[in-house]
Amino acid sequence: MKVKSFIGALLFVVLLSVGVTQVAASLFHDVSDDDYYVDEVEFLNGKEVIYGYPDGTFRPDDQITREQAALMVVRALDLDTEERENVEFSDVSTLLDGYEAIAVVMEEGLFTDFVSGSEFRPDQPLTRGEMAAILVNAYDFASFSTSTDFLDLDSHWAQDDVVALVDNEITAGYNDGTFRPDNPVTRAEFSVFMARAEDPQFREDLPDVSYQWAGEWHRHFQVDGRSGVLTISNETDDQFSFEINVASGGHAGNLDGEVIVDGREASFYDGESGCELDFTLYDSKVEITSPDRFKCSVFGGMQAPPFDGEYHEEELEVDTGQGYLYERGIFDTEEQDRGFYELVGEGYEDFANRFQYPYSEENLDGWDATVVSDFVPGIVAMRAIIMFDDDGHYWAVVDGEGGIKYYSNDEHYQDQLPKTIDDWNTSDSVEYMND
Repeated sequence: MKVKSFIGALLFVVLLSVGVTQVAASLFHDVSDDDYYVDEVEFLNGKEVIYGYPDGTFRPDDQITREQAALMVVRALDLDTEERENVEFSDVSTLLDGYEAIAVVMEEGLFTDFVSGSEFRPDQPLTRGEMAAILVNAYDFASFSTSTDFLDLDSHWAQDDVVALVDNEITAGYNDGTFRPDNPVTRAEFSVFMARAEDPQFREDLPDVSYQWAGEWHRHFQVDGRSGVLTISNETDDQFSFEINVASGGHAGNLDGEVIVDGREASFYDGESGCELDFTLYDSKVEITSPDRFKCSVFGGMQAPPFDGEYHEEELEVDTGQGYLYERGIFDTEEQDRGFYELVGEGYEDFANRFQYPYSEENLDGWDATVVSDFVPGIVAMRAIIMFDDDGHYWAVVDGEGGIKYYSNDEHYQDQLPKTIDDWNTSDSVEYMND
């Protein structure tokens, strides 16, 4: 059954939930021009998000309830209350002032981070952690960090939401380094936070936050098939210079320019080619996205590798020890990977470093074996081939450190190459490692 729209007297009652009479903030007897929240209260009152009480007060120090918060959020987002699913909470009657608003926030998923079970608890004071979750859900605030310096957020369920508020300059917490996520929220506090979420002008009083873009940021082919460096320099508050050098197989691309910066976001656009890149700064990486990556291919030819991807603060140290080839999908099982490692020993790292683009090859030898090679786009060259079967036999060759090396535990092929591998080999100098 759907929630039906209430009219007449019930509509009048709904307006009573956070205050009856719609009045300007300047008429609130208990809000003075010196109060830190006066501008925010006036702003939200003007948007008909909050109302005063019949006695002309706002009661800023009263704790805001879950029901009242639901009403404010629905009004702020102008969410439609028509045809909503009925709420099934045992403590939420259809006669409750905020019944429709509660139905909306639950259906929209705005309160579901902390409301579960058979009760909504509409009269329960809202906590600061719950407020953080509501605002993140309502305004789609993204988090750019993995943690904050708050002393009281470790392992708290709302930690990620608070981090998102900090990253979007909605809060800086208390001066003692705490956020106090379990403390109740007053009507004044909730108004301030909501105004900051609604309009960036109210974030100006927060402490200035500086972001460090400048430096070298790295990507690694063993993670996404490309290697490259993003160099950022000449950083100011609103722009920086950048250069990207990226390689994939036999192809390379180079792009440099100036970008416009807005906090953790930056954008680049080349009018001639239509190349567009969006930069996002995280704790220890820069992520680049492009709405049409192929428009940027002019900066390296039509086969240039895309510039978008993740560039990390430090060069990634990829563990190429035992297990790497299994993780890369070369082997089907860890046991196969372990058997291969036992065969090739220190040569395992050569294979790990060569498999940039695993590629299934045709088996020319006629026996039941899987064949995987490394294929380098642009060069059309293979730097390694591994053949293996379900009985634990391996035939493998790598063009690694010290030349071409061949490994096998098949006694019939320890001193000669299988046809599949021989067809690839163009060198007369092959070192038979198990002969």
